[in-house]
Amino acid sequence: MERIRKSMLQQVLCMALSLLLLLTLLPQVTFAADTDRYGYTKLESAKEKKLYGMLVDAVEDCKDELAVSAEGFTLAELESASQMVGRDYPEFFYYQTYGASHIDGIVQKIYFKYILNGQLVQGNSPELKAARAALDKKVNEIVKGATGDNYQKALYLHDYLVNNLIYQSTNNDQNAYGALIEGKAVCAGYSHAYQLLLRKVGIESFYITGESKGIPHAWLLVFLNDECYYTDVTWDDPMTPDGHQILGHYYFNMSYDDISKDHTTDADYAQWLPKKHDHKDMYYFEHDAREGNGIGWFNSSTTSATLYNHLKKEGNFYYCDFRYDDANMEDWLKDAINSLSGQLGGVQGASWETIGNEYMLTITTQVQSHTISKVSAKAATCRSEGNTEYYVCTTCNQYFKDANGDQEIADKNSVKIAMKAHTPGSWKTDAHNHWKECTADGCKTMIAGTSAIHVDQNGDQRCDTCSYQLPSNDSTDPTNPTNPTNPTNPTNPTNPTEVVTDPTEEVTDPTEESTEPTQGETDPTEESTPSTEETTPSGDDPTDPTEPSAPAATDPTKPADPAGDAGLPIDPKLLILAAAVVGLIGIIAVIASLTRKKRKA
Repeated sequence: MERIRKSMLQQVLCMALSLLLLLTLLPQVTFAADTDRYGYTKLESAKEKKLYGMLVDAVEDCKDELAVSAEGFTLAELESASQMVGRDYPEFFYYQTYGASHIDGIVQKIYFKYILNGQLVQGNSPELKAARAALDKKVNEIVKGATGDNYQKALYLHDYLVNNLIYQSTNNDQNAYGALIEGKAVCAGYSHAYQLLLRKVGIESFYITGESKGIPHAWLLVFLNDECYYTDVTWDDPMTPDGHQILGHYYFNMSYDDISKDHTTDADYAQWLPKKHDHKDMYYFEHDAREGNGIGWFNSSTTSATLYNHLKKEGNFYYCDFRYDDANMEDWLKDAINSLSGQLGGVQGASWETIGNEYMLTITTQVQSHTISKVSAKAATCRSEGNTEYYVCTTCNQYFKDANGDQEIADKNSVKIAMKAHTPGSWKTDAHNHWKECTADGCKTMIAGTSAIHVDQNGDQRCDTCSYQLPSNDSTDPTNPTNPTNPTNPTNPTNPTEVVTDPTEEVTDPTEESTEPTQGETDPTEESTPSTEETTPSGDDPTDPTEPSAPAATDPTKPADPAGDAGLPIDPKLLILAAAVVGLIGIIAVIASLTRKKRKA
């Protein structure tokens, strides 16, 4: 009997442990949100983080309401969690507002309001499902072009948005859908679109709202290589008064000091931003300014020769996108251009557009008449490369397809024909050190005029086509072999390769436009009706930020894993299921044991 009681006690204990495991796991499986997103990490309480996760799950599933009466969430906690979801999840473009029922400030039920094309829609509507699928497809298409390191990816996506977006108010101008699908947005749409694209390539960012020059505005905090920077894509995409769109980079990866000169974060959220930073190692002009690249970082001591080396040429135009850190930029630039006039072939005019202290310079030179010379086609051999027929200007060294110089050949390497490979033959020397070619029909001595061809006796292979001595490893590579001991058979001459740079896109001018949603009390993305009041970064009000100092410490979160779901922990729901199964087995075991005891009795 004692043994039976012990057995029953063990089985009951097993069942209790299983149920305890189940209850322990339940609080950990309240949501499937990405806890590495910056806004989540800045929530102050465990209750806010739990509600954040519940909201993410509900909006991801497009639920129309969520009952939370048993959780004891306050209205203030709901506001904080919802705001952070809106700032962390640009893919929730349809989640723009919510409602809530409460008793004495304790939330009972949350009602989600989804907006598409300016209209309220239900979560299960076909229109909303189609819009979500379209945005996801578009994002995947865009990020295919984002390659290289994180800086290069961030720059590519920044330039994509500037080149493909029009600043315009629409029903969807406040979100990523309007920006990426319709190609039209204001600052909120620009920022959410950039955030969504960055997230897709594994770069974490955070949506910031505030003011710029007294106007409501939105921009991003971006984390690159464990440092934080500020990017305002909207202000890098101004329009000139005559309607030309330009590509700027002044507001790309700015330091804290630079962005703070004309951007002020909302007071309620400024406390959640990292401590002050002043980095420049990833700053655009620090990173990409180099000779021939069309990008520079100059000051009053920069010589005209340095400016010339940084210019990028396209036809009779020269371009340079540069930052200038001293006063009297116009005087410096005019003097430099005047001194370069002869070197540029005569200057017809120069113009520049400004964003802050970034200047996009275009120099127009006089059109020079070409002196055309024909270059006949030449077949390639195993001793030299060949070329197709083309025409070259003896004045400017430009290549053309025709004698009139109308059809330019941008890639000079395209006219070249690669050398052929050598054909190894079987060669030997005789007693007099004469070379012999030996075939199945016998050997014959190779004589050059009246004297034999004397060579290094260590060699045993030559090219059947040109009698060139091949390396001892029997290589047929025509670009490498040498024969220093045979003056009658010189080494293969090399043809100098001309370096051709690709022309940049012509840069026109800016006018600066920013925007701004009005913050609503229950609007998670701080965007309600679109604001049409804008300002433009014009040359009349340039900023003049000081040069950033050395990098300071940061507190950014780690970027998302670009590999997607690879390496993520096991779904907690599976752990719950496993615990429940164990508990069920324990219960069945107890019932079975009691049944057996009863039968024996």
